Amino acid sequence: MVEDVLKNAQSVAVATVGVVEHRVYHGQVKLVLAQRLKCVFAPSAEEIYPPGAQTCVDVTEISRDYEGASRPGHFRGVATVVLKLFQIVQPSVAAFGQKDAQQAVVIRRMVRDLLLDVEVLVLPIVRDPDGLALSSRNRYLSADERETALALPQALDAARGAVTGGQRSAEKILAAAREVLEPRQGLVLDYLELVDGERFEPVKSLQVESFLIVAARVGQTRLLDNLVLHP
Repeated sequence: MVEDVLKNAQSVAVATVGVVEHRVYHGQVKLVLAQRLKCVFAPSAEEIYPPGAQTCVDVTEISRDYEGASRPGHFRGVATVVLKLFQIVQPSVAAFGQKDAQQAVVIRRMVRDLLLDVEVLVLPIVRDPDGLALSSRNRYLSADERETALALPQALDAARGAVTGGQRSAEKILAAAREVLEPRQGLVLDYLELVDGERFEPVKSLQVESFLIVAARVGQTRLLDNLVLHP
């Protein structure tokens, strides 16, 4: 089953809802048909957010920083609509993409805290042949901007190389990534951090499974990427 719901109830402008729904819905239906899946769950916004609704889910600490700081209210909307989806569909397994790492950790924490009977899978990032993480935002990049954006996966590769070489200091791992990102003209770094894979808090050294997370703006396009690192 594939779901298609507007996840951010706080920030989707009414004037654009119809355009967004039409584009996303028809694009995803084509993908579903291509994969020979059997069911698309596509309720209207009114069905999911009935008039007068006042209840929401707030996974407080994990949602606070990084994407939570850049997009206030976003994870509250995500957690709320995903919980509604789980209540309606009653899945045994739910899969989320690693590219939105903080979102996946938020949902995993919500499932644990609320004792939901669903297994959360986090699937690896899918990349284009040039290394750029697949994203609907990539289509907004010009050829030159795409070349600039390749600094993100290249920086992650540099950090991976540092870890493979025995480095465990977060400062040194981040420095390896910054050496690639900072000289790149046209790239504005939002954040770069090594965070604990469970709490999504910064770590000083690589002692547990962690995410190296990065967000940057290239032209008018904001891009996310990350890498799972193991001690």
